[in-house]
Amino acid sequence: MKAMKSTEQEKEEDLNRKPVTRTRSKKAIWVLVTFVVVAAVLGVVFRASISSWLKDSTRLGQSVEALFKRGEQCREAGNYDCAIENYSRAIAANPEYAEAYHKRGRVYNKMARYDQAVADCNRAIQLKPELAEAYGCRGAGYGLLGKDEQAIADFSRAIELNPQLAEAYSNRGFGYYTIGRYAEAISDFNRAIELAQNADDYVKRGEVFSAQGHLDQAMADFNQAIELDAKLAVAYDDRGLAHLKRNELGAAIVDLDRAIELNPNFADAYYNRGTAHNTALRLDRAIDDFNKAIALNPKFAAAYNNRGVAYVNQGKIELALKDYDTAIELNPEVSDFYIYRALANSKKQDYDKAIDDFGKALTLNPSNAAIYYQRAMVFRGMGREAEARADIRKYDEQSRQEKGVK
Repeated sequence: MKAMKSTEQEKEEDLNRKPVTRTRSKKAIWVLVTFVVVAAVLGVVFRASISSWLKDSTRLGQSVEALFKRGEQCREAGNYDCAIENYSRAIAANPEYAEAYHKRGRVYNKMARYDQAVADCNRAIQLKPELAEAYGCRGAGYGLLGKDEQAIADFSRAIELNPQLAEAYSNRGFGYYTIGRYAEAISDFNRAIELAQNADDYVKRGEVFSAQGHLDQAMADFNQAIELDAKLAVAYDDRGLAHLKRNELGAAIVDLDRAIELNPNFADAYYNRGTAHNTALRLDRAIDDFNKAIALNPKFAAAYNNRGVAYVNQGKIELALKDYDTAIELNPEVSDFYIYRALANSKKQDYDKAIDDFGKALTLNPSNAAIYYQRAMVFRGMGREAEARADIRKYDEQSRQEKGVK
């Protein structure tokens, strides 16, 4: 049996135990204090990091938006390199920025970089499938690449997404015009004009009327375009061409002069004015205008052809033949170029070449009755009367078909 401890012994043992117990409590307290301090410091650091991240994100958002707005300003000012640079920087900062891809694609179209335009608009559509304007942008790129059906499909999709998008109707109308679907083109231009009284749409509709031979309606549209925008060079050019088709040479030249005054780099206007001078037998002026058109557009096949016509009228057959060769090289699918070269060769009495060119013209345009008649005259000049009579019969048959006479 254990001996009973005295009160003094118990007090001593308590005193011996208490320091040990008190030491453990201090450690626990220091651990707790340390944890609290560390947590507080980490909290401050975390809050500071979050705050910094939020500030950086805000600054980034503001920076991206500023870059985009700068791109817009450059685009509207016609400074396309500057626009591309700023849109590209906005995209680098935010690769999901659909509108920046869309607007950069529009600028690429303006710069004739059509494949890049299509690629950018594709990306915009991937990021934002409901962005009607991106389909319009891609459609414009396809149209400028000669992919008319794809262009029309994109414009149609843009209209589905936004039936009030005048630009899409206008562009689809031009697509229909390009492939010869004139009634649909007129319908789309009508709708575009209802939505936005845009001078360009009157010009485009006028061009369709002119192509149909409806010169009064065409003239009314060109007049309206000029009333809306008195500095729209293309409207004067088209109205001048309509005057030319009516054989109103003086009025044509007045309008074409104005078009060139407004846009001194307008190759089509020089070409049309040259054609008016050629018709009036002002041959030196005609050749000067064709020279300017070719200088502005060295691949302008029709300008080489018409300059060749002027040279023939001056009796300069070799110069004419050189121009006809160039026109055919640039565009071998135009039957008229072969006809003019055939006529020039017949003037040289180079009849075999003339017959060959008439044959190529008929291959391209077998319904043109005049070609049979012209070839018949060459056959007759060669003494090949049987072939001449055969062509005259074909000419008579084709002429009756053209007039709807059996």
